[in-house]
Amino acid sequence: MKRIKLLWIAAALLVLCMCGRAQALDPAKLAEDLIGGVPFAEALTPLETENAQRLYRIDSKDMLQVVAYVGTGATVDEFSIWESSGSSAAKRIQESLQSRIDEQKEGYSDYMPEEVPKLDHAVLIQQGDWVILCVSEDAEIAKEIIRKGFAS
Repeated sequence: MKRIKLLWIAAALLVLCMCGRAQALDPAKLAEDLIGGVPFAEALTPLETENAQRLYRIDSKDMLQVVAYVGTGATVDEFSIWESSGSSAAKRIQESLQSRIDEQKEGYSDYMPEEVPKLDHAVLIQQGDWVILCVSEDAEIAKEIIRKGFAS
């Protein structure tokens, strides 16, 4: 009888631990899917972690990993996939990415105003400890690919 009670307690604890787990996501796979499925106006190149942190102004204490791709600057096309170190950090990362969008809008409004609609429809998603930004010609395709990335 004690053994059955212990098994039930162990099962309950396992379920509770699984419920508190962060949403699973494979950032390398998602990056591959975004590159292959989203219409970007130019070829994107990967950024090293330190360069991504500098570009997006992300504190290293707030993140566990990042996969980021950017264009040449001739367009605003880019994406970044951030795993934060917790929910407060995820919020700070999301705010930094929103600041990036806002700064890009300001900079491109005179320089290349035809790029601004991409920024107006930028995909910025925070789910669990993950924060994802995608700026492209088709926000709906990007959203769908990101949604599928969380589902797999």
